[in-house]
Amino acid sequence: MAIEYRRMLLFGPEMGRFEVLGEDHVHRLLAFAGGVGATGDQRADAGQYLERCEDGGPWQTFSYWPGAIDFWGRSRLMVIERLANDERRLRERAQGVADAAGADVQSARTATAKGSVYMSAETLRLIVSGGAAKGDVLTTAQLAGTMAAKRTHELIPLCHPLPLTGIDVSLEPDEKRRSIDITATVRTTGKTGVEMEALTAVSVAALTVYDMAKAVQKDMRIGDIRLVRKRGGKSGDIDLE
Repeated sequence: MAIEYRRMLLFGPEMGRFEVLGEDHVHRLLAFAGGVGATGDQRADAGQYLERCEDGGPWQTFSYWPGAIDFWGRSRLMVIERLANDERRLRERAQGVADAAGADVQSARTATAKGSVYMSAETLRLIVSGGAAKGDVLTTAQLAGTMAAKRTHELIPLCHPLPLTGIDVSLEPDEKRRSIDITATVRTTGKTGVEMEALTAVSVAALTVYDMAKAVQKDMRIGDIRLVRKRGGKSGDIDLE
């Protein structure tokens, strides 16, 4: 895992600009966290707004400690300790998940999730008629849900990439409830289940419905996203509805 760190400059004419930290710079911060010869510059470094990037992915906020720095920099120690401790915990947890998945056996697995987007009767009629300005809402949302299921491991850190053997996403308008009800069923043969893939498919399909109709109605509500059924795996078959 390749990890980079950068800090935001908080003072001076370049305030707000990000500066990528070199490996030796990060080592100095970690040494400071261990109480090894903190210089004035190191105490200032410890107070920065830090971000972290893993394997060329997006930059994410890592730590920020807004309090004043005391003479010895003690008020900043917690920030830099997180730099070391969170990294270790992330690696340990990822390894534990990998070990647990590796210990399981290959089997056929299926998961079904559901959710709904609630809206006005006028918005529902517009979507069903295909009159939304952005195009065919139901077909586009179905495609988005299918794509999202395939990329769940890229969205949720500790999900494994799985060889999915089937993805079914359906959207059904319900005039009485003034909703579009979404169902996603995902199948695989592997060592871990596909509950997260089914839930992700429903979530992204719902977000797509909202995106394509928000020009007409801003207060649509996404809700009731839940797992309703799973098949296979050590826990066996589960029906929640």
